[in-house]
Amino acid sequence: MKNKLLLTSALAGSLLVSASAFAETKITGSIEASWSGDSASTASGAQSGDGIGMETQINISNSGDLNIGGMTYQAGFSIEADGAMDAYEGAYIRVISGGTSLEVGQDAFQPLDGTATPRVSIDAASMDPNATNVITYTGSAGDDLSENMGIGLAQVIDGIGKVGIWYARSDLAGAAGGGNDGFVATDTPSGYEYNFKGNLGVDGLTVLLGKSVEEKGQTDAQKQEGEMYSVAYNFGQFAAGIAKVDNESHTVGTETSTDEIGVTYSVNDNMSVGLQYIKTDIKTAGVAAADDEKIVMGSIGYNLGGIGMSLNYADVSSAGGTANADHEFFNIRLKSSF
Repeated sequence: MKNKLLLTSALAGSLLVSASAFAETKITGSIEASWSGDSASTASGAQSGDGIGMETQINISNSGDLNIGGMTYQAGFSIEADGAMDAYEGAYIRVISGGTSLEVGQDAFQPLDGTATPRVSIDAASMDPNATNVITYTGSAGDDLSENMGIGLAQVIDGIGKVGIWYARSDLAGAAGGGNDGFVATDTPSGYEYNFKGNLGVDGLTVLLGKSVEEKGQTDAQKQEGEMYSVAYNFGQFAAGIAKVDNESHTVGTETSTDEIGVTYSVNDNMSVGLQYIKTDIKTAGVAAADDEKIVMGSIGYNLGGIGMSLNYADVSSAGGTANADHEFFNIRLKSSF
């Protein structure tokens, strides 16, 4: 019995050594502080407000070889705190064979929640500091289904880019308590999205396009769909890009169409500036909004060494398509990564 125990212990020890020899674990993170505000001029009068917030994030990832068919794996998750704790940020288990990968998780797959338009810091949607966004623009195609628990398949095309398709069983499954059950017993429609991101073999070029479809639920009039087409080119110090994002909601005739253009310029190794213009056409139940929502946003980014700083300003006209609903957003951010 003693010899059997010794043999078992030795075998277990050798397996542990073998696993660690072919696996790598990394821990990274970041801490970010921001001061944001909104100065509004609306039909009900002028109003303003501001506040200071902080976000912290820890990322844990592991990768290595599998003992079947020369395949490899990647797995990881993030713990994020930005007013509330989120322990399921960017969670994934990914099996890879050559350029093909199969993945289960949430918020880690190639997404459609931001265009390829170059920018220095955060996008315009993140500039809105209100508890409920007053602007309609989101920069996302559809309901950003890759943030929800699901399964994805991706294929890297050497020198061209990567194509992927993501299936989310339920658009609320990511909020199912984080347990292994992962189901929602209410009427929550499934959905899928497919996309491509790459340079098509041209150095400096970035193309991002795709479609998101959320199925019709029992109380919905139709499917919710979104499409994105965006392209950008980096000339060196100067970069420019354009994007078009169209979204249709579950309500017939309620839709948005956004055109976006952005440019950035690298002044030197530490400083960059950027400018964006965004116009969104809005319809609700087939009726066009009183005006198009227009956003002009400027950013300055500076690398202080171990800390990155950005100053952001956005001038918003007719927020949400409401005439004379004008806002000025400001945001100052400090971020340190490790």
